[in-house]
Amino acid sequence: MRIEKLGTKNLIGYSITTSNEDEKSPASAKIPGLWGTFFNEIHMRELRGETVYGVYSDYESGQDGRYRLTAAVEKGDNASTRGAIKELRLEAGRYVIFSGMRGEGNPVLDLWKEVWAHFGKTGGKDQRLFSTDFEVFHPDGKIELCISIRE
Repeated sequence: MRIEKLGTKNLIGYSITTSNEDEKSPASAKIPGLWGTFFNEIHMRELRGETVYGVYSDYESGQDGRYRLTAAVEKGDNASTRGAIKELRLEAGRYVIFSGMRGEGNPVLDLWKEVWAHFGKTGGKDQRLFSTDFEVFHPDGKIELCISIRE
């Protein structure tokens, strides 16, 4: 885990709105469908990019409310006009960054468990903003989970 100040980044992708409660049940979970649609219908056909982002934004009420998740790539030369494809901007700010590698098990869930443990500690100096958080899936298998915190 490390803390860094990150710059802005312009992305383009496909979004859903969900909640952690919805994601507990396969009947109401939307995240697997988002990633399936993104990789099978959008990423390979319309939105090129080696590095893929999972962007969490529009938090309704912290980790217990609804939020938007966008599967995205850097905008670059991507100029899709497909109606469901949206542009978004990762704002500059201070982030706690958790790192892992793709492999066996569920490394993304393992990183989220680290986040929940870190911010669940009482008296923690890092105060989570619930503005924009994001996962970064690098081509070499590295995964980073960037959580926005107060300056």
